[in-house]
Amino acid sequence: ALPISLLKQYKEREGDCDVPKACKEDGKPLGTWLDRQRQKKKKGILDPVKIQLLEDLGVSWNMLSQKWESMFALLKQYKESNGNCDVPQNHKEDGKPLGEWLSRQRHYKKKGKLDPVQIQLLEGIGVSWGMQSQYWEDMFALLKQYKEREGDCNVPRNHKENGKPLGDWLYRQRQTKKKGKLDPERSRRFENLGIVW
Repeated sequence: ALPISLLKQYKEREGDCDVPKACKEDGKPLGTWLDRQRQKKKKGILDPVKIQLLEDLGVSWNMLSQKWESMFALLKQYKESNGNCDVPQNHKEDGKPLGEWLSRQRHYKKKGKLDPVQIQLLEGIGVSWGMQSQYWEDMFALLKQYKEREGDCNVPRNHKENGKPLGDWLYRQRQTKKKGKLDPERSRRFENLGIVW
């Protein structure tokens, strides 16, 4: 079979043309073939007829940006259902490691390696770059877990949840609240969970 018909077959089954490099279709190295087409297109030596055929099928020429776009779409979905972009590190959205991905974007931004357009897109939907908020979200998720199991939020000061100092963290949140320095949105989320100050 011709590689293009194998690609059509792949797309019918998978719903896209994001063929992993190591992927074989009917025993043929489809991923490698598609990678070669991308290289040729980059060098400007891919037959325009082939380019058209592949684009009509939905081939994206830059795999990285394609993957980025799909993760960004999942982040938007997360925001719609959670009202924020503070994704816990281990959170999966539709089976994809969204928390890890977002953590990587923060890391790239810190190192100055994140594309300015991507920075703009992420900030546009409300991503905060500080890891503090990430840690807060992770701890809040553990507090919810504690409550589901124990039925309340009265965490002993020295209690660790999943190896994290949840009791101590909650104590510090209470201190911050006492000083009137706790973010009102966080305060509201605590109260919705049933925290008694």
